[in-house]
Parts: sequence; structure tokens; C-alpha cells
Amino acid sequence: MGPIAGILAGIAAVVFFIFRGMSSNDTELATSNVGSVLQDTSSHGQAPTSHSNNSSSTLKVPERWKCTPYEQVGLIKANHSEADIKKFIGEENVVREQLGREWGETIPGTIVYPNIPNQLTVEWRDGRAYEVIESIRIEGENSDWQTTQGIKIGTTLEELKAINGKDFDFYGFEWDYAGKVGDWRNGKISNGIVVFLTPDNPRAIFPEMIGDTLFSASHHKTAEAKLKVSAIEIKMRKGIHF
Repeated sequence: MGPIAGILAGIAAVVFFIFRGMSSNDTELATSNVGSVLQDTSSHGQAPTSHSNNSSSTLKVPERWKCTPYEQVGLIKANHSEADIKKFIGEENVVREQLGREWGETIPGTIVYPNIPNQLTVEWRDGRAYEVIESIRIEGENSDWQTTQGIKIGTTLEELKAINGKDFDFYGFEWDYAGKVGDWRNGKISNGIVVFLTPDNPRAIFPEMIGDTLFSASHHKTAEAKLKVSAIEIKMRKGIHF
């Protein structure tokens, strides 16, 4: 029985080391797989970083829809004439139109991408119609145009305050310049960006926020009025004011 017991003990030892080796390999493989998963998560699995409303950050706006004051609105540059616009945008996408102004006045203008949400209205400098751009207006709902800070049609008052980094002032409603932001108070939004606000709840603007008076964006009625951006003008020349 001694020799047989020795043989059986030897076989048991061999089986033990075989299984021990397999267990070690499996553990090593599992550790390797976990490492791969962690590495993949660190490089690809992160959630997209949301764009802060802090003015120091800029959004990656496609060039076609980017608005930069004194520089460009999409393919239209500050130094472009109407002929240049037709060249870059396509003559079929450009039409002339007399633009209505306060007190029944009209001025020459050019409409780009007419009758679609991305329509632009080009206003020309006095005495230099179709030669020198003064500003470009955006007001179509569902428009793709936006500034590098993320200002677009539909931007809320609270979002504007966050982008600007401080309070600002806007004009009252029910007159020619209704809801126009009149002073960014040296905030982070350029003076070359002119914004017009409109209320989602019009009843809340009466009677306090009416007329050509400046109101603070922190006025106690603004939250109830649910103000948002309804139009944007991008200035192409400095020192232009109404």
C-alpha cells in the first residue's frame, strides 16, 4: 500500500499544480480585461463636456453659421459688398428689399436666404448702399445662426446673464426698439452684438416694462415675463448706434 499511496500522492500533486496554473492564468486574463475596460473608459467613455456659459469659453460653431461682430456672419465678411455676397452665397439666394424703419421711413437692404429660418437682413451704411455693410439682422425661429458664445434666437434672459457674466439693461416694450438690450454694463458680451428680447408671457410686461425706458435684467417682472432673444443684429462697423 505504501508504493500505491505514493503514486496517488504524486498524481494529486500534478493535478493540483495544473489547476493552480489555470487559475492563475484566468486571474491574469481577468485583470488584463479590466484594465482594458478602464483604459477605454478613460479615453472614450467620458460624457461630452458641456459648454460653460462663462464668456471665457467659446463654442465650436460651424463657420457657415458663426457670427462674429465686426468680422463675419457665416460666409459674409465685414468688407463684402452686395456683389461679393452674391458671389459667395449665390445670386439666387440674394434679393433687394426696402426695409421699414421708425416713423414710416425705409432704407435699402439686402435679404440673404429669403423666406427660410436662416434668412439674413443686411443693412447698408447711409450713402453707401450695397457697398458697405452696417449690420446684419437675424430673427428667424429655428435659425442655425449663433455667436461663438452661444447666443442665438431663443436664448433665454437667464442664459444671457450667464454669458455676459453680470446684469445688463434692456429697453421696455411697445415701441420701435422694444426689448433691445441697451447696455451690457461692460460685461463679456461684445457691444457689436445687439439683442432684442420678447416675452413668452406678454401679460407680465404690463404696465411696468413699457416704453423707451431702460430696465434691469434682474427686474422682478422679467422671470414672470419669460424673456428670450427674438432678434440679433451683428454690427460690421464700430461706432454705430441708433
